[in-house]
Amino acid sequence: MNRIAVIKSLLQRTKAKVYVEIGVDTGYVFFSLDAPVKAKIAVDPEFRFPFRAWLRTKLKPGNAKYFQVTSDQFFADQKAMLRQDGIDVAFVDGLHTYKQCYQDIVNCLEYLNDGGFIVVHDVNPPNAACESPVGAAQQEVLEKAAKGEIPDWTGAWTGDVWKSIAMLRTRKDLQVFTIDSDWGIGIITKGTPETVLNLSLPAIEAMSYDDLAKNRYELINLKPSHYFFEFLQEKYRK
Repeated sequence: MNRIAVIKSLLQRTKAKVYVEIGVDTGYVFFSLDAPVKAKIAVDPEFRFPFRAWLRTKLKPGNAKYFQVTSDQFFADQKAMLRQDGIDVAFVDGLHTYKQCYQDIVNCLEYLNDGGFIVVHDVNPPNAACESPVGAAQQEVLEKAAKGEIPDWTGAWTGDVWKSIAMLRTRKDLQVFTIDSDWGIGIITKGTPETVLNLSLPAIEAMSYDDLAKNRYELINLKPSHYFFEFLQEKYRK
């Protein structure tokens, strides 16, 4: 179970017409998706495509559209396009801070069609080093890691995007859960939630990794991989 398998399953289940990916980077996920959608939209302030992938964008763009801008700029500039067909499936894997991730999700929700899904990567950091926020704190972690002072350091960085999922868990109009696989795959769709997190947004903002470690299952509604398929089965049975 990984993010590509999850997105492919959702594209198929929703019979998606529009797929939006925030944070495309090298195109690892984007170019792995060959679903017959009307539009595949790639957003990143700096694409880092390998040469063959870059050549494909020029010679055979097909149904793909590329926007080399920040996600905030994309949503500000492309309102008319997004209103036309909405979004059926979105993948958010941009700047790994909870504030930007939350903003990206909220922007996607504005155009999310009924029955649509938002997938978020890196929701379940395994340790504090992996979760450290961008900026001075992250730089400090990197310096310590380079000196071998962090035993559990793997080189991976999820940031604190888990807080964005916890914040959405306070809403009564969204179903939100996290698949315990591939660094945590957040799933968001419209609907009545299984449970609601009874916390204020400022309280979640003030939390540290220790808070997540103590209450991981409730804060991000962590579920085993098989739950994803059970959830879809139940949703499409209705």
